[in-house]
Amino acid sequence: MATATYSALIEKLSGKVGNGVFSNWKGRGVLRCLSSSVSNPRTVRQQNNRSWISFLSTAWVQTLSADERALWEEYAQKLSVNARGALPIGTPGLAPLYGNLQSGRNAFIAVNMALNNSYFSDPFNPVLVPPVSVVTPTLSECSLTGADAELQLEFTLAHPLDYDLQIQIFTWLYIQGGQTYNVLNQDWLFTSPAVGPIFSTWDDVVLGHGKYIHTVSMPEVTPFFMDVQVRGISALGHLFVLSPVTSVLIPPVAP
Repeated sequence: MATATYSALIEKLSGKVGNGVFSNWKGRGVLRCLSSSVSNPRTVRQQNNRSWISFLSTAWVQTLSADERALWEEYAQKLSVNARGALPIGTPGLAPLYGNLQSGRNAFIAVNMALNNSYFSDPFNPVLVPPVSVVTPTLSECSLTGADAELQLEFTLAHPLDYDLQIQIFTWLYIQGGQTYNVLNQDWLFTSPAVGPIFSTWDDVVLGHGKYIHTVSMPEVTPFFMDVQVRGISALGHLFVLSPVTSVLIPPVAP
């Protein structure tokens, strides 16, 4: 990356020159290399997500009333977390579904997308008001371990719930000089008011997005660390933090 200094003769640089593109960064002219390819993945899931986001964006303007939008703005102010998502700020136990502090519009879209991806609702028939306060679920026991190239989770819900809850595993992995994250879903739910032990394993993780999509199989030769956090999505649209971020060593396949 090269920089340019502005003067009385040159106030701004923009556009493309050869393999470079001029842009402005913190008041300075910057020349960046032009990417040789632009990734635009078109998997069925990604195209569905784009359609749902577009529909929900329109619904935010055309379907929701001013009072409903105000409720979402108020709800969004409760959903601020730190960079790693380890500590909720505001409403105890809650975290934003995506990103950090959100606008009401982003919170509306995120809640409805999460409900759909958890098979709780249809994004084309969105929830128009934000989730109401409920009892936060807690885990009486929770262990995250790695064994034989697998991530293993075992936990027990501490008390019955008056809503269904889907458990999700958020993972962070440092690879190729950067940090990637993913959400590991399961088909099973805690169905109200059932309480009992749950045990599950994962033997591969899909990481990244765009042109960086790739499946990282758990190690066959060398171990690695993953940062893992247990969260739960309720049928009402909450995202609960159920455990702190924990570093888990994933050992290679046993000989």
